Amino acid sequence: MTRIKHMLVLLVCAWELEAATSEYNSTRIDTNTSNTIINGGVLAKTGCPSQCGDLKVPYPFGIISEDSKGPNCSINSWFDITCSTTTNPKAVIKLNDVDYEVFDISDSELRISNLGAETCYDLSGLLYTNIYTSLDLRNTSYTYSRANVLTVVGCDDWGDFYQADDEVSPTGCTTICRDKKEVKEGECSGAGCCQVSVNALKYYYVDLGTYRNHTDNISSFNPCGYAFLGEKKAFNFRGLSDLKDIGAFRTKIETTVPIVLDWVIDENRTCAQAAQHPDFACRYAHSYCIDGGKSSGGYRCSCNQGYDGNPYLSPGCKEPRLVQEGTLEQLEAAARLVKRCLSLSGKERPTMKEVTMEIERLRIFKRTPWANHHVNEEATRLLGRTDIQHSDLYKIQLSCYDNVGDDPDHYHSSTNSLLQPSTYSPR
Repeated sequence: MTRIKHMLVLLVCAWELEAATSEYNSTRIDTNTSNTIINGGVLAKTGCPSQCGDLKVPYPFGIISEDSKGPNCSINSWFDITCSTTTNPKAVIKLNDVDYEVFDISDSELRISNLGAETCYDLSGLLYTNIYTSLDLRNTSYTYSRANVLTVVGCDDWGDFYQADDEVSPTGCTTICRDKKEVKEGECSGAGCCQVSVNALKYYYVDLGTYRNHTDNISSFNPCGYAFLGEKKAFNFRGLSDLKDIGAFRTKIETTVPIVLDWVIDENRTCAQAAQHPDFACRYAHSYCIDGGKSSGGYRCSCNQGYDGNPYLSPGCKEPRLVQEGTLEQLEAAARLVKRCLSLSGKERPTMKEVTMEIERLRIFKRTPWANHHVNEEATRLLGRTDIQHSDLYKIQLSCYDNVGDDPDHYHSSTNSLLQPSTYSPR
């Protein structure tokens, strides 16, 4: 019976593990949107919370109590996160005495709430709302990501983006539309909306201006102009509905279009310099150090390829026990193969050659959406077994059995590792 259970696990998972391992290794690229730091079992320091509402907060970040009397949960004060105790908890980070809500933390990025500039005019052209925007990251562990762009929304507006108080050549764009028919939803090329790439590092402010104070009937469908720095892919211009959305548009930007920040450990040290100190953050197993670069300074830690987890905490990164789902066709085919292998009749059980060929076919089977297919009852029953422990798959050796006659107690065994390419050649 033990052999049968062993074989059931192997046949269902052999194709799954090898195909998934190949796919996994090919996508383990150190990009600004990777989240391997939250994939491991250890997120936070001992005794520290690891989640605020729906947001996972991995060390080197740490959640502190609102009265600041709790344990020291972050690597330093720039990584302190305050979690409100309201019905809908919010994670908040303080940057140079200004509070920002935290939406996401990845291996190298932090997404925070936005700040939008706004100017509004009445029908006579009189200014009645004037809000500017600026964010200072100097002397912090953060810089602005290249994922951000300057966006200006309005029909009589221009926005200039300054990276220093004394800058004389700002970056900016202009948006003009004398008739609402010129405005196209989804287009941000100068009629109602414009965008321009910027190269901010530690500081910016936006100067938002107008040409004619939204007169000439413009204020009838667009009384306000807006400008903000934010993640380009997070913003979708809704055309006239955005232009008419007095006040509420700015609120929408602040809560749905984040500012993306790059973060590093100790902006004053490179990897080589930090490695000479006992508080070097990348000292744990299976991790390596990444320099932040000349623009940002500092460094970050990352897991070696093929490893997951939090490189900033003991015991370091671990080899993932990876199981990924296949398509329903693949799972049904595997279930049918398992059913044949469990047959008491030697004539119905597959040979080693047949098992190998079927697993190879499943590996290259074209993936299709789950929702378009139906799982038959037999596949569901076999695949729904709860006594199969996926966590032990990395310890399992692939054992394929050739039956001898019709006697289910006589097998010829050939063993291969699940995680190594098969060396078997069909007879």
